[in-house]
Amino acid sequence: MNFFDRQSSQSKNKWVDFIAPDILISLATGPLLLGLIGSKALQAGLRELGELSEEIFRGDRLPLLNFPASSTSDPDNPMSV
Repeated sequence: MNFFDRQSSQSKNKWVDFIAPDILISLATGPLLLGLIGSKALQAGLRELGELSEEIFRGDRLPLLNFPASSTSDPDNPMSV
């Protein structure tokens, strides 16, 4: 092991010793909680959007179309009477 390897490993240990794990955990807690709250809000918003789109495409508010009754039967179309 040369001088530079020992020095870089010592500098890494200084940061670990300088910042306690309790402080690192407490710093990571805030963004984690914000992420959880944000994901719940996003989920609720997407659920609301889905329900609104179901209301739009449900068909209650669509106009009724009056089709004239066809008096001739089409031999190519088995659904015609």
